[in-house]
Amino acid sequence: MNSINPLAQISSKNHLLNASAPLAPGSEKKSIDHNLSLASNFEFNADLDVPFLNYFYRGDIEQAAHLFDIFLNVTAKEFNNLADLVRQKDWIAFRQLAHKMKPNFKMVGLTKISLLLEELEYWGEDPLKKEEFFPLLNSIHSSFQKGLPLVVNERRRIGLALTKE
Repeated sequence: MNSINPLAQISSKNHLLNASAPLAPGSEKKSIDHNLSLASNFEFNADLDVPFLNYFYRGDIEQAAHLFDIFLNVTAKEFNNLADLVRQKDWIAFRQLAHKMKPNFKMVGLTKISLLLEELEYWGEDPLKKEEFFPLLNSIHSSFQKGLPLVVNERRRIGLALTKE
C-alpha cells in the first residue's frame, strides 16, 4: 500500500482555521451572519455525499472546515494503520480502529467507506477466514485513494469560501 501524505497537498497558510482566536467585541453576530450567507452559496462537490453533508452541517461551513481538518490530520494518517494491523493479525485493534474511523469518513462525505468499514468491523475474531475479506479491504483502500483528493480539494474550497468578504 502506498503511503499517503494528505498534508503535502494542502497549503499550510489556508490549512487550519484559528478556531481559538477570540472575536472582537460585537463582531460575533456579524461573523455568524457572514458565515451563514457564505454557506448558502457554498455547494459541496457532487462526488461526495452532498445530501448527508448538507443535512449534517446545515450550512455551518466553519464546522465543516473543522471536521475536514480532523479527517485530514488524524483519520487519513491512521488509515494506513489498518494494513499494519492486518499483517499483525490484531483483529481487536483492527475492529477498534475501523470503528473509530467510520464516522469521520461519513463527516467528509465518503459514506461508502464508512459503510464498508462497518461491514469489516462486525466480521468476528478472524476475518481472514472469510473469502471476501481482502476484496473488501482492497475496495476500501481504492475508495480511500479516490476520495482523499476530493476531501483535500473540498477543504481548500471551504477555506476559500470562508476567506471571501
